[in-house]
Amino acid sequence: MKAPPIEPQHLPDQGNADPLIPYLIDETISASGTASTDDADRIERECRLLADSGLFDAAFYAEHNRDIVRTGADLLRHFCEQGWRELRAPSAQFDVWWYWASHLDPSRAVINPLAHYALVGREAGLDTRPGAYHPKGRGHAFAAGGSVRRACLFAGHDPDGQLDDCVVDYLRELSRHADVWYLTDSEMRPGELDKLSGITRGAWAFRHGAYDFGSWSRLARELVGWDVLDSYDEVLLVNDSCYLLRGLDEVFARMDAKACDWWGLQATKGLAATRHRPSNRFRDPIPMDEVKRAYLPQYEAEYPYDFHLGSYFLALRKPVIADVGFRRRLDSVVAESVGPIAKRNIIWKYEIGIG
Repeated sequence: MKAPPIEPQHLPDQGNADPLIPYLIDETISASGTASTDDADRIERECRLLADSGLFDAAFYAEHNRDIVRTGADLLRHFCEQGWRELRAPSAQFDVWWYWASHLDPSRAVINPLAHYALVGREAGLDTRPGAYHPKGRGHAFAAGGSVRRACLFAGHDPDGQLDDCVVDYLRELSRHADVWYLTDSEMRPGELDKLSGITRGAWAFRHGAYDFGSWSRLARELVGWDVLDSYDEVLLVNDSCYLLRGLDEVFARMDAKACDWWGLQATKGLAATRHRPSNRFRDPIPMDEVKRAYLPQYEAEYPYDFHLGSYFLALRKPVIADVGFRRRLDSVVAESVGPIAKRNIIWKYEIGIG
């Protein structure tokens, strides 16, 4: 079943006199994404609006965006021109991507989320960041001794257009435990997908430019379908950025015995952008008890989120697969514009934002 369509949220009364209101309405409703005013005029009005609102914290923005400070740019103007599109937080209380994905259309970059909040969201009482982490029960448990039906959505990429033997071996092992569907974000040489005959339930190769999460999105919403995934007990999201060292029997046997809604093979404290932080340097593996005590309850307090699950292998059980918010986010994955910020946005939106 496909997730519900993304609808405009909390549209203001068109009679409101604020000159940004028509812009927000036009941008939310318009299929073309064409602004009702020119960009320079819109940015001027957004800057005035946010300066008057008190929602933009210049000191916070400067502290966490030293690269922008070094350019001498006006910080508020930078945020309105491009900062929000790069998911740069305007204050400790406002998570740009979380607000965007929760209350706007996460597949379109046409509305400054903080401007939307200033005009619409604050009065409507919309949340601006995720709530604190509170575990809910023991999690989803499988029946003791019963068989577990798994689907595996596998995201591939090869710049040379070929399926390496290590990837085929990995897929073959996964197929012992799950029904596997494969999509690579690359053009493949003739005959390469034939290597997966008898291993996968389906295999596709084409460029979409949205990396691994783009492949998982296309598989879930189009090539396999949510209705098919609904019939499984567990859905795996796996990619080819690792390779198999041994069989997976022990991994699945161990996790089948645990009650949980999701699991992964690795949790990571620290990102490339935060490697300079003393707390992220020269750490031994962190015990899971410390993760639950010290990191999960407050991970959203750090900017950017500095704790996440490795997205090369994630297992999602029915409570997650059936969640409308999760489906909405995965359905909305789109390619970003070219450049290093594009890849970073994919990581921040999906690898960290979902995992």
